[in-house]
Amino acid sequence: MGTDVGLWHSEKDHLARVNLPGARGSYAVHALVEDRHGQILVGALGHGLYRRGENDDWQRLTEDGDRGSKVIWALCEDDRDTLWAATEVGLARWRTGEWRCYDDLQSELPRRARSVICDARDGLWISSLSGVATVERLAIDVLSPGTDAMLPSDWFDRSDGLPSVTCTDVQGALHKTADGRIWVGTLRGAAVMDPHDWQMRRDRLDAPGVRIEAVS
Repeated sequence: MGTDVGLWHSEKDHLARVNLPGARGSYAVHALVEDRHGQILVGALGHGLYRRGENDDWQRLTEDGDRGSKVIWALCEDDRDTLWAATEVGLARWRTGEWRCYDDLQSELPRRARSVICDARDGLWISSLSGVATVERLAIDVLSPGTDAMLPSDWFDRSDGLPSVTCTDVQGALHKTADGRIWVGTLRGAAVMDPHDWQMRRDRLDAPGVRIEAVS
């Protein structure tokens, strides 16, 4: 269990705090996920990413020089064994033993990401304090470190049906149901959309979408 006062483990009616190496004092755990290999991964705010080994020993996967990987709000693993993280500086990726942060890209990706989730169409959804964005994972994977290429993304706000652009700051702010729909938790309620239906409608457009903002 991730709480505002650390990571806790319950077994046989016994509740005990888990000691993460290098994480001292009071810290919050908002990111908690089990990967496809059965390993537990935890994001401790201010300390970074941890992984539990087979012998219940914990390994810190964040180095002191890792940019943006210390303040992790949410984690999501895709079908390629890639771990995506919503961090205080935006989207980050953990793969093949190293971090890659995307806060230096020329893109409109959220800078203060709060939750991240993968859909069934190779899309990555990111909630933030200013709305929800989606980007294709393939477009991210082809980017080389230090590139200044523009990363295309789509944003959703109140005009698209969100009750509020400010999403909750917990990992469950984004949730994918069994039928593939994406639920979004905001400070003014929940919203839901079908990524497949949205993509099909967007692919059929012959011209950019038009929004009427005022009539006089």
